[in-house]
Amino acid sequence: MEEAFWLAREGLPGPVLIDLPKDIQLQQLPEGLPLVHTPEPSENDIKVPSWEAIEQARAMMQESRRPLIYAGGGVTHAGALDAFRIFAETCGIPSVFTLKGIGNLPAAQRIPSTWACWVCTARLPPIG
Repeated sequence: MEEAFWLAREGLPGPVLIDLPKDIQLQQLPEGLPLVHTPEPSENDIKVPSWEAIEQARAMMQESRRPLIYAGGGVTHAGALDAFRIFAETCGIPSVFTLKGIGNLPAAQRIPSTWACWVCTARLPPIG
């Protein structure tokens, strides 16, 4: 259970399936069982790209004939929503989103039908 709570809250938080067999569900908990403690995420948990990775991304975008931003819920989770919006508006690069990232730009600024399925893009190489 501790691992399930950790997975639900760390990295890119989201739902976790916990499948408990019926015989376990029907058991009584012993008295004095300690509660699971999950620490709050710290600033150290947020991964910041190196300057080399940022420079690599900039160079790739400059060299690209048809750049595209692929963004998900990590933008919001990292607290980078304002920076993302400024970047997308300033550069004028078309953007597609995962379902968790669909609200990263207001509807008026999005290209219609611009959410992307993670299965379709899971094999893209990461930058940095």
